[in-house]
Amino acid sequence: MGIWKASRFLVYLVRSLVFLNILLAACSIQAASVFVKQENWHYSGSTPLEFFDKGWSIEPVNGADYSEGYSVSQTGVEHLGFRFGVIQKAEVSVSHSKDFIDLLYSIKREDKLTIGRNYQLEIDANVIRATGLLFGYRYSTENWGAISVSYSQLESTEFYYGSWKGHAQSIAENDYDFRMDVDYYYQKDVLFDRKIEMTEGGGYTIDLEYRWESDQLDILLRLDNVTSKIVWPKAPHTKAVADNNTKEYNENGYVIFRPLLNGNETNDVLAQQLPKRTFLNVDFVELPQRLFVHLLCTPFNCYPKMGAGYSWRSSLYRVSYEPITESVGFGIEGNSFSGLLSLNNTPKRATSVSVLLGLNLSF
Repeated sequence: MGIWKASRFLVYLVRSLVFLNILLAACSIQAASVFVKQENWHYSGSTPLEFFDKGWSIEPVNGADYSEGYSVSQTGVEHLGFRFGVIQKAEVSVSHSKDFIDLLYSIKREDKLTIGRNYQLEIDANVIRATGLLFGYRYSTENWGAISVSYSQLESTEFYYGSWKGHAQSIAENDYDFRMDVDYYYQKDVLFDRKIEMTEGGGYTIDLEYRWESDQLDILLRLDNVTSKIVWPKAPHTKAVADNNTKEYNENGYVIFRPLLNGNETNDVLAQQLPKRTFLNVDFVELPQRLFVHLLCTPFNCYPKMGAGYSWRSSLYRVSYEPITESVGFGIEGNSFSGLLSLNNTPKRATSVSVLLGLNLSF
């Protein structure tokens, strides 16, 4: 494992040095620019952000039966429409039954169970964190707008993909029976605690963007992960039935979650696709004011956002509202920088957060 980590570190070190040389060379070319972009969006139907700080003591929220989000970091150079850079991506797309969340909270906090309650247990996950190189090209026309294509070559060691489905019944205030069909791939086996070696996957994703602007209208259409594939040649895989027919109890008399496996633990080829996203932004411009309607569509839902903007001293200031998540946002866009923050509650209690930071410097 130590040799593997050392070799991986050397690969990224060499890659970073090569990229730095290209970056420095590009900065000496007329009309070249350096860009830095950080984009984050997250929505959870079950837990607020405070959960990640205080854990299971935080009360769940009665929201949607899914959680999703993404984080994309880009740093690179652009010249004559061509873009080259490094990229980090994290994608989270998880659907879960509300019964699953209720039972999980009860187990973790050792709450008293309602005797005889039946639980439908369902969870389906597509999660990945990856890094790599970004290549892109932007083609602009005078009358028909601009089209951008981005290709990212990615590598990853962090992922979950698959499903757990079954049922449970509480048979006492401190005890329950359950049975689940499990079919999932993973970097770490959180269900059966299987001992595995680190695995590695690689592949690509392609993003498309179209933008058209006039004096009165600004339209943006963006398609993230329009086609993608991350191949894991030896992905740890469990396909089995899990139950707790043999039980153990802790010092408080509460049944311990220690499922028994009846099935197969293998290493198989997995071709993982990243969740697709569509952005459609329409701005109605009447300088210095503007009104806008933006729409984000994911595999689970579409999230409209509406608001107003005002241009002052070479910067555009925006305020927005998202009715689905009940989030309020504030943003600023300048000649070389942009920023946005959107929340639907205080930072700790929020279940939806959006952060955007961008910097573009021309040389």
